[in-house]
Amino acid sequence: MERVSECRVLSSILEEAPRCRFTCSAKHTTPSFIDEREDVPSPKGCLVAHTALSLMETQNLVTCFKKPFHRVIESNKPKELPKISSDELWNVALTTPLLHDFGKLADEYVDRSKKRRVYFGHHRLSAIIARKALSETSHDYIAVVVAYAILFHHEALDWRSIESSIFTFNYLMKVFAEDVKYTVADDRLKLFGSNLDELLTQLYERGLLSIEQHRFLSQISTRALRELLRNRSVTLYVKEVLDVTKTKKPNVTAPAFFLYRLLYLADNRAASARSQYWLGSLRNVNWDNVEKVAEQIYRALTERRYYIGLSAIPEAID
Repeated sequence: MERVSECRVLSSILEEAPRCRFTCSAKHTTPSFIDEREDVPSPKGCLVAHTALSLMETQNLVTCFKKPFHRVIESNKPKELPKISSDELWNVALTTPLLHDFGKLADEYVDRSKKRRVYFGHHRLSAIIARKALSETSHDYIAVVVAYAILFHHEALDWRSIESSIFTFNYLMKVFAEDVKYTVADDRLKLFGSNLDELLTQLYERGLLSIEQHRFLSQISTRALRELLRNRSVTLYVKEVLDVTKTKKPNVTAPAFFLYRLLYLADNRAASARSQYWLGSLRNVNWDNVEKVAEQIYRALTERRYYIGLSAIPEAID
C-alpha cells in the first residue's frame, strides 16, 4: 500500500521510515481525517503519523510558549498545588497534542458510511479521555486545563452545529449539553498503541523528545487507551466529566485558552502534511521578489483547507 502523505512527510523529517510494529495503521484502520467532500465520507490519512507530527510541531514552538505557559500556570494554579518546574510543565503540555485526537479511534468516527453520516464530536471524547488519563498522574487542575484546551480546539465544528439551530446560540451551552457514547474495536486500539509507542521511541532516538518526555508520554498514551476501552458503550456526560462549573473560573480558562492556541497552531501545521506541508511551501517562496514575498507566503499558508496562523505567534514573547 502506498504511504499516505503524512507518513511521507514524517519519514523525510525522521530521515527514516516510521517503524510501525505490525502493519500500517492508516486509512480504514486509524485514519487521521474523514473526507466529507465525497458522496460517501472516506477515511484518509494516518492518525499515528498526524499525532507524531503534532508533537514535533509543538516542540518547534517550545521557545515561544514554554516560559509564558509556565508563568500562566504559576499565577493561576491552586494554592495547594506545589510549584512545578518549567520542564515538568512542558512535558505535561505535550500531552495536549498527544491526546487531542484520541476520540478519532471510536467506531463512530472511523465508520462514516453514507448510512452513518452522523456528526461525531471526536474532540469531546478526546477531552474526556484526556482528563481521565491525566488525573491519575497529574494534579486534577492540570488535567482539566489540558482537557479544556482539547475540547475547544475544534470549536468550529461545534459552531457549525449551533448555526443549524436557531434555538441554540450559546457555545458553552451547546458543548456541555452533549453526551458522548461510543464503541471501539480492540484490534484498532492495539495497533494504534503499538505503532504510536514505536514512533515515540523514534522521536526520542532522534533527539526530538527527552528521556523524561518519552517516558511520560508513553505512560499517558497507555492510560488513555485503557480509558477508551474502559468507557466504551458507557454514556459520558461532558458537563459532568469536565465539570462545567470550572468554565466560570479564570484560573482554569486562562491557561486552557493558552494551551488551546498552542494546539491550534501545532495541529494545523501537522494537518498541512495532507496537502503541501507548510514548511515545504515556504521553501518554494521566491525570496528575491521582495514585493511579492508576503503574497506568496499568504497563499502557501492558506491554500486548500488548512490555515496555519503563524502571525498569531507573539513577536516579543519570552
